[in-house]
Amino acid sequence: MKKSLSIFLIFILTLYTFSTSLAVENKDYEQAALMLKEAGVLQELRLDENLKRQDMVIIISRLYKEEENAKNYKGKHGFEDINDKTYDPYIAWAVNKGLIEGFSPNKFGFNENVRIQEFQTIILRALDYKEEAGNWSKVPDIYESLELMKGISANPKDAISRGLMAKMTVNALEHTLKGGSLTLAQKLDIHISAPLLVEGDAIIEKSTFKYEGNAPNIQSLKLGLKLVSEKDKEEKNYDIKLNPEGNFTIEIPNLKPGKYEYRFISEDKSTNIETFNIISPNIDKM
Repeated sequence: MKKSLSIFLIFILTLYTFSTSLAVENKDYEQAALMLKEAGVLQELRLDENLKRQDMVIIISRLYKEEENAKNYKGKHGFEDINDKTYDPYIAWAVNKGLIEGFSPNKFGFNENVRIQEFQTIILRALDYKEEAGNWSKVPDIYESLELMKGISANPKDAISRGLMAKMTVNALEHTLKGGSLTLAQKLDIHISAPLLVEGDAIIEKSTFKYEGNAPNIQSLKLGLKLVSEKDKEEKNYDIKLNPEGNFTIEIPNLKPGKYEYRFISEDKSTNIETFNIISPNIDKM
């Protein structure tokens, strides 16, 4: 009985540790993706979705701030498996820029998942480690030695999710180029900064809006609240008191019935707009 209980407790502890680690990892991925979205590199997050090879090329063109050039590129690539001609100029641009290669001279790998090792190779090229990127079998070891996988635990042969791609990209943007002092972000003239992350629960109780949440590592926070069902209604800002851990509770009572928008604001950053409804007391009684 004691042995069974010990095994059960070990299983529960392992599961808890894995779940906690996964939650931290997902939060890191989301933060990295939001940073890239703010920089114009990503348009949508879709963090758990695997990255396709042709979509990776478009993201690379945005990293280099050359999406328009890539979209209208007149060069050729030689691949015969591109099923959507929209991608032809992007792929030709990336090939001729020396950033990507196909599986063979005539096969790009259209619609196939990007593997982590493939993305590592592209990042090494961007960081001017072109010779190292050419040593395919050593790429994961070289990548690890440069500490580019900081905060990431993954098998190089696995498909890369958009969330993991975002985290790897941000790590690379903060890294210096081979033999230089500039970071990749400076080389590409990309400004990246940590987004405003606020997590918590919104609670609606009759005419009261209440939010219990956490906003770590910031000095000040406001709640922006707007009644959108009334024309020209201005957003009202409410100061929020944060404890040392970033936890807070804010409560706004006596709200008029209608649809509201709210967001959190800290200096020049804000969260995405969310909505809620306050129901009329008369409707509530029916």
